[in-house]
Amino acid sequence: MEASGFKYHFSSRATWKQISSAAPRMWWHKIVWFAHAIPRYSFITWLVVRDRLSTGACPYSFTIWNWLCCSLLGQRINPDWEITLRSLTRQSINRDESLLLRLALQATVSEFGENRTIEDTINPMTSTSPYQDH
Repeated sequence: MEASGFKYHFSSRATWKQISSAAPRMWWHKIVWFAHAIPRYSFITWLVVRDRLSTGACPYSFTIWNWLCCSLLGQRINPDWEITLRSLTRQSINRDESLLLRLALQATVSEFGENRTIEDTINPMTSTSPYQDH
């Protein structure tokens, strides 16, 4: 290190730690951020979980989710978002099933989240989004 306090190398990790504030991990973080996840789907799922992106298609997306995953989750399928997320954090699900369930959830959420947002943008007069002024 030079006398001025500057280092000879740059570390984005060290910089991020210096400028960001640490927040506690949310109980659902492993459903959103995990190895083998598709980054685009993780980001959209993160937005939905944080209630920053309205899908406007919850009943239909639940129907798709139920169809895709009922054999893996069995009777634990529930249309309540928090119950669904909590069921994916159970320890009794094996690693392969957990990966498939998380990928299926993210694909379902992302597909309907993106399409609803695009529809709201392209044709706001026919959209069913609760966040618009008609």
